[in-house]
Amino acid sequence: MDDGVQIDPQLPIRIPSGLAMLVPKTEDHRQVIDAVHAEGSYVFLRELGRAADPGLFAKQDPPSPYLSASPITLTRNQVPPKALTEAEIEVYIAAYAKAASNAVNRAGFDGVELHNASGYFLNQLLQSVSNTRTDKWGGGEESRTRFTREVVGAVVDAVGEERVGIRISPWSTFQDMKMPNPRPTFAHLATALRDKHPNLAYLHLTESRVAGNTDVPHTEDESNDFLREIWNGGESGCSSQLVDILATQR
Repeated sequence: MDDGVQIDPQLPIRIPSGLAMLVPKTEDHRQVIDAVHAEGSYVFLRELGRAADPGLFAKQDPPSPYLSASPITLTRNQVPPKALTEAEIEVYIAAYAKAASNAVNRAGFDGVELHNASGYFLNQLLQSVSNTRTDKWGGGEESRTRFTREVVGAVVDAVGEERVGIRISPWSTFQDMKMPNPRPTFAHLATALRDKHPNLAYLHLTESRVAGNTDVPHTEDESNDFLREIWNGGESGCSSQLVDILATQR
């Protein structure tokens, strides 16, 4: 897994790295990936708002906006982000698809993992602790899962279901996350993805005993079993894999 790539150097999601979008980088990646393939292994690229450092955006020329689902300040930051407009949300959906296409079709990655965990961009629109919008992107489960569902759909269109995985963390408190009751939202999302995209590469679950790269207290009730049952035991089942992990990274 190649971790933490910004989907577009012009879009302020995280500390700039731009590996997936900067075309000159793709050939450098292909050399590494070809070497991995030669050894019989595979490489997925993890594509990563509010989790960023607003000071970095202010120093850019011209300055970039500090954006998230809603203007809710992250504990470690001093200023709230600006709420995304609906037009900006549509731009991000297209950017995810373009980044995925560059990663798979140009750089040679075997697939991409969408990082909807630990308070990063997709996760900010999914959870009620960071999304208090009242438009079609906020409110109930159908609306708060919309951005993730549309990003997954766009990326699937770009590279194919079997080359797309997604990471989620229902119980993580990292970066001010964890809804009071995450089960309905994450169950709605898992069910929708299972039914719409039965050939996704995998669903990647982070266990409740980890927040970021730190062991944290947890209870027996904070279990991902409800997601395992949805993903593997649904009415139509799902041909893709479910990956459990004791996360050692963010």
